[in-house]
Amino acid sequence: MGNNEMLWPLSMPPQLPEKEENIMIAKLKSVENVLYRQTLSNSYGRRKQMICGVHFNFEFGDELIQALFNTQSEIKDYRHFKTEIYLKATRNYLHYRWLFTYFYGASPSSEKNFFEEDSLNEAVRSIRNSKYGYTNSDDVQVSYSSIQNYLSDLSSMVKEGFYQKKKNFIHLSFKRRTSCFRSSDHGIRYIELRNIDLNPFEPYGIGYEQAEFLHLFLIYLLWKDEGENCDEWVKMGDFYK
Repeated sequence: MGNNEMLWPLSMPPQLPEKEENIMIAKLKSVENVLYRQTLSNSYGRRKQMICGVHFNFEFGDELIQALFNTQSEIKDYRHFKTEIYLKATRNYLHYRWLFTYFYGASPSSEKNFFEEDSLNEAVRSIRNSKYGYTNSDDVQVSYSSIQNYLSDLSSMVKEGFYQKKKNFIHLSFKRRTSCFRSSDHGIRYIELRNIDLNPFEPYGIGYEQAEFLHLFLIYLLWKDEGENCDEWVKMGDFYK
């Protein structure tokens, strides 16, 4: 960075150009990555691409998962059990994600020209996580009831053009871009949370207290009972945020 440059500390961007075409798309070495961002620009608009936040990766310890596996007899395959552990924690997080936004939402306002018109007429803690933020289309509907159903729905979304592609591992983006997990032939590896606004008072955008809260919260969600209908349980999170 030059001596006359500073990092912008907020999730919402500074003042933007009046015309969207004057907002530059990131210049990257990979042509494929540039084309991908062009696709996002066409889908979401360049203003929303200026929003940023923290991606928080979380993995349960193998000793914990093994201990839980040994206390039950319903699921015989360890890999299957591990996948179900991550799916349950993810579904519960998507249901209760409003709680983290309530405590740590930090994008309540926007600078000039983010909205083409002054369309924000209600108070929000996090524009980024609201209907005004960087969200998936309402047409993107996937099931979280099992990894098989999720992968099947994801494949359908790719064929219909909602997602660009799948790589050799599956990078699963959940509705509202709230969280995702990465999966491979060995099952789900970890959860990635994406609904975290930049904390402008922390040099890395997130503080120790927030990370500790997420750690304890995800462990709690592992034990928390779910609703009977997994997918309806997930969708209810949209109404509480």
